[in-house]
Amino acid sequence: MLRNTSLFLLTSNPALRGAKLYPPNVIEISGIHFKDPAPLDEELNDIMDKAKKGVIYFSFGTLLKASNIRKEIAQTFLTVFGQLDQTILWKADLKYTDWDIPKNVYMRDRFDQISILDQNINAANAQYLGYGLHLSYRNLTQQSLRWAITAVLRDSRFKASVERASEVFTDKPMSSLDSSVYWIEYVIRHSGAHHLKPPTVHMPWYQLFFLDVIVVYFVAFCLILYIFKQVISLLFLRLLFVTKSSKAKVN
Repeated sequence: MLRNTSLFLLTSNPALRGAKLYPPNVIEISGIHFKDPAPLDEELNDIMDKAKKGVIYFSFGTLLKASNIRKEIAQTFLTVFGQLDQTILWKADLKYTDWDIPKNVYMRDRFDQISILDQNINAANAQYLGYGLHLSYRNLTQQSLRWAITAVLRDSRFKASVERASEVFTDKPMSSLDSSVYWIEYVIRHSGAHHLKPPTVHMPWYQLFFLDVIVVYFVAFCLILYIFKQVISLLFLRLLFVTKSSKAKVN
């Protein structure tokens, strides 16, 4: 399949995952799924306008639901959120009737994240790139959660790192959609653009994994080891012969 693939379009960006060594037929189109922010609904707009200390948007992402986490973990988040001065927007499917929800916490099954946030943050590399902190789910406590939130809010380096990443993320010669269209049309114009493919796609699997080189070095090593063993054996036999000859002359 790799040999027949002319173009790869990846939704990645050096600002989020660092620089990668890609061949010419791999094009990054980060943010292509972004849309222009829609106006906030009346309730959410009122909530954010009244948030004098700022707003924290919290989400486990699309795969993990808040209702699936352990009850004590969910309660840890609620307790710490209730101690903060900021307004918390939590994307969660928890029922208000089942929990003691702090007054500064607002939960919904879905928030329009693009409308709320200034930029999209990939949490996987947040700590490595300096604009977030990673907490272990298994060892999460009220103290560690409060410390992490406070550190991110008070340390200006986190905000500076996010702003720097946002500038890198958005600084492109053309939009991701236009880039996708251009490169797809480029491949069509050049009948598959096979000249963009790296030579490795045409290499046999044993060459790709350097097995042929490994075999040559292994054979050479075995040959050298065999010769060394033979030389040692001959020297030992020679020494043994000389020793026996000396004893025979003495007798």
